[in-house]
Amino acid sequence: MIATLEIRGKAASVGAPAPGKKVEIDVFSLLTMGRQYVRCHQGDSISTKVCLLPYCGTTIPYLMEQHAQGNFPLEKLIKVYE
Repeated sequence: MIATLEIRGKAASVGAPAPGKKVEIDVFSLLTMGRQYVRCHQGDSISTKVCLLPYCGTTIPYLMEQHAQGNFPLEKLIKVYE
């Protein structure tokens, strides 16, 4: 995944691997190509319990509502590589 990134590309793992699973990364390409490998935890959503802004915690429910109405075709955004 990381090796296929373009210049300044960003990759994020989604889901949790088995404990002890390791990844090999070419650190030089991260530095010279500006590539990034970041973690993602529950979509990096912000809980309304810890956020004082009025829009916090509303994005995921809004997208779910749009999907239910057929306005957000989530299935078209998903691609699985094996």
